Amino acid sequence: MKLSVIIPTCNRPDELALCLQRLDPAAQSMAADQFEVIVTDDSPGQATEQRVKAQFPWVRWVQGPRRGPAANRNNGARCASTEWLVFTDDDCLPEPTFLGAYAGAMERPDCPEVLEGRTSAIGTKDHPLASAPINESGGYLWSCNFAIRSSVFRAVGGFDEDFPFAAMEDSDLELRLRRMAVRRLFVRDAAILHPWKMPSDMKLHWRRHLKSQMIFLRKHPEEKERFAFSGHFRSMLRYAVKGLFLGFFRNGPSVFRHQPLIWWGNFYAAWVLLVKPDPAKMKT
Repeated sequence: MKLSVIIPTCNRPDELALCLQRLDPAAQSMAADQFEVIVTDDSPGQATEQRVKAQFPWVRWVQGPRRGPAANRNNGARCASTEWLVFTDDDCLPEPTFLGAYAGAMERPDCPEVLEGRTSAIGTKDHPLASAPINESGGYLWSCNFAIRSSVFRAVGGFDEDFPFAAMEDSDLELRLRRMAVRRLFVRDAAILHPWKMPSDMKLHWRRHLKSQMIFLRKHPEEKERFAFSGHFRSMLRYAVKGLFLGFFRNGPSVFRHQPLIWWGNFYAAWVLLVKPDPAKMKT
């Protein structure tokens, strides 16, 4: 067996089922005896476990640690015994070439230690604040689609479990791998589709993102300046401005009497206090 596909999940059995249907050995261009699928489950009940065991008997289900997605991915990695680990998420739809393309890259004599797959958005972006982790040409080590040698994953320490939410834990891993000078390759045909998503509780969503960013910047203070001027951070500020304007046009001045203003204000304050960008650089 060559590789293990690791899927962390938490209380999303319907989305997980769609993902697993795409990973069925009959649906992938890779021999069934060459890969395994490990679902590491943080769900509070047994619905996901029961569905996986009944509908997908070829999948290995394991109980997750229930300490967030970073810890859940590490749990899946500890259960794998193959040379390569392939990470994807329960809301992703792997293409038929997903595993075969990764396997082909792994067989190259000059294969690097980390492989990035292509992640494309699917569906309609019907709200300005909807988002999807797009990676069409490489350069983004999104946790929903990458492969890594298990020995390298262990050497780098896996995902940092101090990140309790699904935010910044993959950026942290990417930074640590970059500092180790680990080689990477973009594999275009190792493709998945990711739906546009709008959080059901936007306030909670951004609070979690803010907390994750604070953890990242405390851990890597030397990254403050680069982070402040990164496209990722600028896009988040752009979403913040859009959120306030949308709230104003939909609800009128009353939007300023509710918590979203405090929430965005806290986000801006954290940016100023933690990142402290050089005003001269902000003009360029």
